Amino acid sequence: MRYFAQAFALFLKSLQPGCHFQVIGYGNRFETLFSSGPAEYNLVSLDRALRYHEQLRSDMGSCNLQSALEYALDIDNPSPGWQRQIIVLSGGDFGDISKLCGLLTRNMYKANISFLSVGVSAELSKLSGIFHASHSQAVLVAEESRLGEAILSVMHEAFLPKVEIIEMMYQLRNKDGEIQPIHLFPQSIKSVTYGDYLMQLALFPKNTLKTAQGQIVATYVVGDQKETLSLNMKNITLGNARKELRSSCFLHQLALQYGLLVNSSVNPSDA
Repeated sequence: MRYFAQAFALFLKSLQPGCHFQVIGYGNRFETLFSSGPAEYNLVSLDRALRYHEQLRSDMGSCNLQSALEYALDIDNPSPGWQRQIIVLSGGDFGDISKLCGLLTRNMYKANISFLSVGVSAELSKLSGIFHASHSQAVLVAEESRLGEAILSVMHEAFLPKVEIIEMMYQLRNKDGEIQPIHLFPQSIKSVTYGDYLMQLALFPKNTLKTAQGQIVATYVVGDQKETLSLNMKNITLGNARKELRSSCFLHQLALQYGLLVNSSVNPSDA
């Protein structure tokens, strides 16, 4: 409990000026510090949060993180364009893991979610891969000496800008004219967070790409800045791309192909 209280106080004092924040305590129920919603981070709200910290207790019953997370994910942003950051401070108990993973996967584009487990938690180390797959950060701190370092790591990654994908365009042609994908999976890519990457499988009619010319264009926004990234077909060697997929991205390729079979009537052998 001492580590937990120290971590909570450090987080409160490390928030960025100008942000809005809410404190949610959870157990077999959850409670919020600010009843009217997230408060602007200033000396008054920080003082109130620190007084809440002084009364922090560990007797809120069994862990029911899911309801608290659902509440946090449904809070309206104070202003359009603001990023939602959720930092979960835990003593190592995450409640019903299958429900938690489902919640994270369904809402992976709603917020940047970071988990900091203070104390011994074999559960977190086992689940780190699942958290990463849902674009969540997970940090385990078993020793007091590493607490400050871990919090700096969480805060640094949590508040880095998210890349919002506006549009992916396949501007390709061959001698017969324009080439359009017959299927995309996933249909759209919404965002990419720091340290992550996303993959989109584009299926084209069979043998149309061998002589294709043109480019693949991604339009995205970082903060208030709109950017465009283009990849010319001249710089793509299809044989090398397939080899790369088979080696370093094998599991991702299988996941994409499975999703294609489940969500589409397109026959991959025709593409």
